[in-house]
Amino acid sequence: MSGRIGRALHNAFRSYGARRFGLAFARDYLRLAFEVSRRWGSTAPGTFRLLGRRIAYPNQSHAVFLLHELFVNGAYAFEASSRAPRIIDAGANIGMAVVFFNALYPGAVITAFEPDPDTFAMLQRMVADNGIAGVEAVNAAVGEHAREAGGAGGAVA
Repeated sequence: MSGRIGRALHNAFRSYGARRFGLAFARDYLRLAFEVSRRWGSTAPGTFRLLGRRIAYPNQSHAVFLLHELFVNGAYAFEASSRAPRIIDAGANIGMAVVFFNALYPGAVITAFEPDPDTFAMLQRMVADNGIAGVEAVNAAVGEHAREAGGAGGAVA
């Protein structure tokens, strides 16, 4: 079996995402792996479906990286003391972590900060298009001191 096919099967059926989200994740991951393999290394925009949500992205390579960090590797996984934790996503980007947290804890209240106006618009659209409840999207950065952000047009919270 080729290396890429073996890794795709491992990620689909033996990764954190497979253990936590089951066959729905495996199906979506394999579909995405097939699509990505046809356009390997692409930095073009697009969309994919994951766990019943439609995720639009401005850069395929970046979206695949986020998918792997969050869902395959479980980098943001945690055990909450309640079924509805309060989650702060400081640097929400297109909302992949919002999807991850919402899948882990559907009752969670999530505040998602994203300073870039274009990326923030994608985050807002993703939350609205997928009807993800309990998410407050904030167009600002998170930092140690309150000040105006240079270039991005958002304020630092």
